[in-house]
Amino acid sequence: MRSHACASQARLRAALAEVHGERASLSEELRRLRTLSDEQRASEEEQHAAINAAALRRQHAADEAMRAVQLVAVCERELKRLKSVDVLSDAFAIDLEGPIASINGLRLGRQSGVNVEWSELNAALGQVVLLVHTLGRLHLPAAAFSHHVLVPHGSLCRVYARKEPTRVYELHGSGRFGGSFFGASRLDRAQGMLLACVEELTIHAQAHFDPHATSVPPRPPHSLVELGSLVSSALDGKRLLAVLAWLLLWSRANRAAAKLGRAAA
Repeated sequence: MRSHACASQARLRAALAEVHGERASLSEELRRLRTLSDEQRASEEEQHAAINAAALRRQHAADEAMRAVQLVAVCERELKRLKSVDVLSDAFAIDLEGPIASINGLRLGRQSGVNVEWSELNAALGQVVLLVHTLGRLHLPAAAFSHHVLVPHGSLCRVYARKEPTRVYELHGSGRFGGSFFGASRLDRAQGMLLACVEELTIHAQAHFDPHATSVPPRPPHSLVELGSLVSSALDGKRLLAVLAWLLLWSRANRAAAKLGRAAA
């Protein structure tokens, strides 16, 4: 009996030892699985972070691409707008509406019942001289008029004939002196020389008229021969400014055609 009891105890101890061993193995496996789970969770979090970062980069790149497209569109619209802008037309705004025409808001000419001060007339003449002088430099051979030289100087412009450079005439007045110089006032003589410069421009423009420029009439709206005193007659001032407006249209078309020619070349 004692030997049988000893054998039973031995089997129980062996079974218990086996259970302890399996428990230790299970604990070790549990630690390994927890470690593996933690590593897998960390790996998944790292992958999710990488996916999120990649998605953010893609979104940022898409936003940058959209901004670039929008910027290009804005620049193209601005470039198109700037190409359509004519500096001369913006710099010299001619208004032919109303009884007295104006250039840059300055009236040129007088009529009954309307008081236009000499300061405004002189300033308007100054703008006219600067415009004619600029057109001459842009378009005429040798960038100069053949017989006269205009001297832009704000409201105190002057003009002289090339063959008589020492005889300078004032393209401004005050109304205080009505004297004559060889039968004509100095201002009238100066205005005549100015009109001769404008006439030279119109002749040049008609000789170099682009038949494809359908927005520009082939001839100026008025003859300059019939014009008299620009400062005394609102009608003559308006007719001169109408001719200058035509010259601005021609100049714009002429320069546009020249740009197209250079681009084609």
